[in-house]
Amino acid sequence: MTRLPNTLHGLLTAALNDMEAIERTPGYVLDMFDWHTRTSNGNCAVCMAGATMARRLDARQDAWLEPEDFGDDSEKLYAIDAMRGGYFFDAFDSAFPEWELTAHGSAALDQCEALVVPAYNRDDGRAPTKVYRQCAAIMREAGL
Repeated sequence: MTRLPNTLHGLLTAALNDMEAIERTPGYVLDMFDWHTRTSNGNCAVCMAGATMARRLDARQDAWLEPEDFGDDSEKLYAIDAMRGGYFFDAFDSAFPEWELTAHGSAALDQCEALVVPAYNRDDGRAPTKVYRQCAAIMREAGL
């Protein structure tokens, strides 16, 4: 099992990389409306955070899992899901409640929300990957 990153940009980058790897992995399908769920046809449906469960937290492909099943990593998984939906302040509060948000950090999260929210596709349950990659770069620059 791999430890999850200790920054928002690291969490988002890891989740995007995991999601792209899952797209190429037989037996998995991306479905932003399932955490980590066995489907009736035998595949495992995963969302962005579910891809991280599968790739970094050693979730078995046949398991039905939610963030609570991962103890100390659960809040980071919720943070990934919040960022997927464009809720970057919620992600920050969930993953790093002990951190103080600076004005520069707050501006970066505002910028990320302004990128993701209008690009979010309700049918897909996400924005395009390139938008999230832009957000990861913005957050990295802000020290998040």
